[in-house]
Amino acid sequence: MESMVNQHTQAGKVSFFSSSDFGAAASIYRNRLYPWRRALAFLMIWMLSVLLVAGFTLGYLISQEYFSPFRAVDPRIIPLLALISAATLVFWLILLLRYRQTSDFLEITPHGLHFHLPGSRSKSTKWNEIEAIAVDVVETRFLWFHSRERWQASVYIRQGQAIVLNSRIERLPEAISRIKAAVFPRLLNTYRQELSAGAQIKFGPLVVEPEHLQINQGRLRNWTIPWNQVATLKIENGRLHILLARGKKHSLPVKLIPNLELFLEIVKQDLRL
Repeated sequence: MESMVNQHTQAGKVSFFSSSDFGAAASIYRNRLYPWRRALAFLMIWMLSVLLVAGFTLGYLISQEYFSPFRAVDPRIIPLLALISAATLVFWLILLLRYRQTSDFLEITPHGLHFHLPGSRSKSTKWNEIEAIAVDVVETRFLWFHSRERWQASVYIRQGQAIVLNSRIERLPEAISRIKAAVFPRLLNTYRQELSAGAQIKFGPLVVEPEHLQINQGRLRNWTIPWNQVATLKIENGRLHILLARGKKHSLPVKLIPNLELFLEIVKQDLRL
């Protein structure tokens, strides 16, 4: 599968490696905020202390204002203290949310994935339960300004659920490559057996058949193209361009095509495009 090594898109690099490149040991990819976990904890305690002091002071001043016979407190101070308390509470809640995110992780083991991600408890899935991987790499460009690449991957398992990984996970491109290395050889073997039997192979909106390529982009945008009319396939600016022999072109975002590398491998190696 050498032709699948170092496939690139304009938006980012898509690579396929063998599992020997990483070894058999488990690796943990944590949330990028994990090194700040202790600092966030101390900051949360400090902000909570400020909130408690501000709340106690506000309560004391209100009690003096309404229950003390002297009524010596300036009423203008009360809204200010209330604002400080509210701002401190909001800031503390944000810190609490960030602190909880530091517990997110993705662990890659020889047998599958173990993960704790936003909105879910700790879960595990075996390699043979993973059916597809779709990757999206976003880079904002404006004149001379280029933002950092933001990676996101959706790992689809048999039950129809998707494990969504984003750039909050450290070294996400490496983690995606390791997942592909563990899953793609099995999927490629299955796809080749299905293709030899004349069955269809679906890659999102693309359907591969021994004689045709189907492109499904909606009710009124479906095409069936014989392989001898497909001139070349090209990835550019985050899109897969299917160039036809007569000069026409179909273009699809790569993020909509799960197992993109396997699609390219089958088309170029098995169908000899």
